[in-house]
Amino acid sequence: MHLPARPVKRSSDWVMQLINIVFLLLLYFLVNGTIAGQQEFAAEPPRTLLVTAASPPNDAVVIDEGGAITFRGKQATVETLASLLASEVDVKVVADRRLQALSLVDILDRLRDQGVGNISLVTVRNDAP
Repeated sequence: MHLPARPVKRSSDWVMQLINIVFLLLLYFLVNGTIAGQQEFAAEPPRTLLVTAASPPNDAVVIDEGGAITFRGKQATVETLASLLASEVDVKVVADRRLQALSLVDILDRLRDQGVGNISLVTVRNDAP
């Protein structure tokens, strides 16, 4: 008597393993993105009546009151900034309100001379009447 071969039952354990790996990767990138996005700003932006108050952007160029430039948490020069920001469409600059205006204008002019495009100065709303 000839019996037909039993069909081979394939295991679906690999699907569960794949789901676990994807879930762990998702958690990794969520935690990493959250931690990397929180920066301390040493600069206090100038006040204005034209915009609403918001937190400074994470990828902003920060200039402290002494004129030191920081980008993504590291000290930078105008030349290194120009090479890093050459492909950026809109560059946000957060300058300390105690920074001398002539120093700020000089830094912004040097950035423009190096080829950095659209530069926006970030300010905070003045709540005083």
